[in-house]
Amino acid sequence: MRLVVAGLAVRMLSAQVIESVPANFKLDGLIGEWQFQRLNRLRTAQSPQGIVVAGGSYDERSLSTAHIEIWLSVVDNLELPPIGYWGDSPYDCGTLSAAQEKSECEAWTRNQTTYREKLRVLFLRHWTIAQDRTAEIDATAGFDSLEAAQQKALAPLKPTGQPISKFAIERTGKSFTFEVLIPWDAFPPVDRLHLERIRFDFVLFDSDSATSTTYPQPSTSRIFGMPPIARLNSCKDPLSGDGGRRAFAILGPALEVRTAFTFVNASPCCGMVPLKPWFLSPFIELLRTFEQKLAPGEFLCGPSLSYRSEGRSITRRYPFRLGLESGFYTDASIAGNRRVLQLADGTRLIQDGPSLSLRRQSYMNCAGCPWATFAIFALKPSGEIVEAIRLGGRTQEPDLYDFNVTMSADW
Repeated sequence: MRLVVAGLAVRMLSAQVIESVPANFKLDGLIGEWQFQRLNRLRTAQSPQGIVVAGGSYDERSLSTAHIEIWLSVVDNLELPPIGYWGDSPYDCGTLSAAQEKSECEAWTRNQTTYREKLRVLFLRHWTIAQDRTAEIDATAGFDSLEAAQQKALAPLKPTGQPISKFAIERTGKSFTFEVLIPWDAFPPVDRLHLERIRFDFVLFDSDSATSTTYPQPSTSRIFGMPPIARLNSCKDPLSGDGGRRAFAILGPALEVRTAFTFVNASPCCGMVPLKPWFLSPFIELLRTFEQKLAPGEFLCGPSLSYRSEGRSITRRYPFRLGLESGFYTDASIAGNRRVLQLADGTRLIQDGPSLSLRRQSYMNCAGCPWATFAIFALKPSGEIVEAIRLGGRTQEPDLYDFNVTMSADW
């Protein structure tokens, strides 16, 4: 069909179902393997490396001026915490009595609204692709427009990865064909590991003088014939934040999760602090994950304890946590192998800790007093895990001033 954008005629090429690429697919710009019934048509397919779009034009147009634009998003509805600077509760400037404090609070709230508008753009990808150039437009410009502190806070959302395009010109020079690969690591953030659908639009512009700023965000839903599945860890854990909070992920080239995160408002470890102009609502909190290979094809994962044995087809999750309890904070990494002792009956004892962390709390009483934790879990040959022992508590209080653990060599 024909679509007019900024006064220039363009051809919209679309497909509803994303099937697999042809068995003999090669990214070279030639489209013989696609078996097009007519040239002016788009085919969208899935390869192990990402999404491939292929098509061509037999119109009297010059490849040197024509270009392709692609819009892609995965998250359907980006819900953010309410504007606030402590937890998930909105901050009401009307509760402040001092006129100056109220004015500063209202200015801060307006700044957060602008900041959030730019943040939402980072969940969209919009590429312009020509024979001699490829550039991401919207998310890159949105990230560059952020203040330095905002860029630092949202660094994982900086667009990375680029489509790979190949063009081929017909001998008369009056038509051309193309293939474009959008690799998984070029995708915008995702909110699920089963990518059963995306929003994806594609336009072929008659001239490079066309402007696409009036074109909407991707609205066409594409369904994968064989949904790709991203991997958070070897235990096949779901993408979920602390307490079930909605989480997001940045994908790597092999559909592995490169970075996982949630959006939170400030929740300092050591008591509530007054509102500051540079506070952001929300900011990114990275998900701290842990994975340990116990044996070939056998894995232990955390912080929410899970276990997987490929050979015995066991995948289980347990109501325990490794390294860091929910609602606590630490600068230390929870990664690194736990000590494991295997008993004669095949049971494995897994030592977690000792470790120190700080509780996220709004009150100041002993806010800087660390919590000490030490636990041993028993992993039975059946795959069942039980908590054998748990010690600890808040240190620097009268009943627990210090905490030391000494383990014998044979436990």
